[in-house]
Amino acid sequence: MKRILAMHDISSMGRTSLTVCIPVISSFNMQVCPFVTAVLSASTAYKKFEIVDLTDHLEKFIKIWKEQNEHFDILYTGFLGSEKQQIIIEKMIKLIKFEKIVIDPVFADNGTIYSIFDNKIINGFRKIIKYANIITPNITELEMLSGSSQLNNKDDIIKAILNLDTKGVVVVTSVKKGDLLGNICYNTKNNEYSEFFLEKLEQNFSGTGDLFTSLLIGYLEKFEIEQALEKTTKAIHLIIKDSIKENALKKEGVQIENFLKNTF
Repeated sequence: MKRILAMHDISSMGRTSLTVCIPVISSFNMQVCPFVTAVLSASTAYKKFEIVDLTDHLEKFIKIWKEQNEHFDILYTGFLGSEKQQIIIEKMIKLIKFEKIVIDPVFADNGTIYSIFDNKIINGFRKIIKYANIITPNITELEMLSGSSQLNNKDDIIKAILNLDTKGVVVVTSVKKGDLLGNICYNTKNNEYSEFFLEKLEQNFSGTGDLFTSLLIGYLEKFEIEQALEKTTKAIHLIIKDSIKENALKKEGVQIENFLKNTF
């Protein structure tokens, strides 16, 4: 059974980060080992939340794993609260060998950087994505990472991807195409391009980026990237539609529980 080291925060309220990653990736018959960067009373989609930052403990965890010769197949990083955590990732990659590294550079959406960040976080991601086999920025994050203006078409997106310091697969989410919304994939090694679009749904939910990357990691264990992209996009679309139907609150995230197989 493969081991995934998932470096994310965890929130008591709201389906996001580790509360999404653990059940979703586990459903693909992989062990998720949480590497908790912070503990929150609720996700940042809530008006108020308490946060306990664990940054000062992270290197101690890595040291113990190294001493005990612990093995992880995949490193999957999501929301990182500071540049210091980005530096810790760089150190860890040099100490521990991973078969695959997946980085979701979470810092912006809908044309705007999150209020808790400044340009330092963008520069930090520019440095660490070079280690990744797969990165999954949304369209806003790609624009900011590549220093591009609005990306309006396939050629613009590919040009922006080629401006990044990465030699892996870049999967861009939340790409608009007329009345459709979807995701595109570009392999910088062989220049292969694929995309998959569906009707745009009116409501957005917190945590769908974490859900997307978690599903993609799972599907990539069984399928090539083009099929995995299609299956991930269809699954996200179906889960969001169901959450809208059930009148789920945006801040609570999509209702993944309805889609997890009960095997007990």
